[in-house]
Amino acid sequence: MLDAFVTGLLLVFEWPAIGFLFLGVFIGIWLGAIPGLGGGELECASRS
Repeated sequence: MLDAFVTGLLLVFEWPAIGFLFLGVFIGIWLGAIPGLGGGELECASRS
């Protein structure tokens, strides 16, 4: 069981998986920094 855990952990830190992780974090930060694209703005606009 420990062998499967270590194997899975090593798969997570291989290049494609960690690259997609960093790409998703970068896109999330970038879209969060642009005013007006967040979900909170859309929610407030629909109430008024």
